[in-house]
Amino acid sequence: MTPISTQLAPLINKRICDLNLTLDNSFIPDLTTRLFKELNRVSLNHFHPKIYIGDDWFCPENSMRISVPFYLLSPELKLLEKLKVGYVEGGTKTEAMKLLRHEAGHCFFHAYQLNKSIECRKIFGSFGKPYNPDKYSKNPDSKDYVINLKDNYAQSHPEEDFAETFAIFIQNNSNWRIAYRNWPKAKAKLEFMERLIVKYSHQKPFIKVGKPLSEAKYLKRSLSRHYAKRTQELTH
Repeated sequence: MTPISTQLAPLINKRICDLNLTLDNSFIPDLTTRLFKELNRVSLNHFHPKIYIGDDWFCPENSMRISVPFYLLSPELKLLEKLKVGYVEGGTKTEAMKLLRHEAGHCFFHAYQLNKSIECRKIFGSFGKPYNPDKYSKNPDSKDYVINLKDNYAQSHPEEDFAETFAIFIQNNSNWRIAYRNWPKAKAKLEFMERLIVKYSHQKPFIKVGKPLSEAKYLKRSLSRHYAKRTQELTH
């Protein structure tokens, strides 16, 4: 593993649950407010996912929760993440906002049980398709998918395609009708998303919020163990 500086040495052996982290002093609450305003703008007033501190960016299966990674919540933790992983996912407000919109897309998918929708499967493909976020074939020149996150992430899986389409649709000033006017399949997905959101705009979610997964305050592994595992995952 990459050597750490004297500044970070006292941190590396701490357990994640002992970091006493809070969202309050980060940029996440402001971005959450912005997300909710965007959801309200498209009339999703009954749909506001719950944000919590976890160990990565994700939405637990069949929940309406968004995990924001603990490493974003202090300058030292961000520095440690950069040192050990090589980058800080969601480290800027712009990137974090894209990720929040994307994860909200997963929450929306779960909230209204859209895995059961025949029309959704016709538009996006089979949601039961095997998925590996680190290994998928992509075509950077394809105009069949919207572009929100890097690495043509919409191409990684039909549900990721759905979440990326949702993210672009709710974004203020995305001008998607103009931006994707020459991308027929991507534009068709956005138009479908518009119809879907209108359909569920006045309906409460079909599921409960659900329990958080890998919540930071309960993670007893040390940062040293956490990054040893991350390093192993990144090298395989």
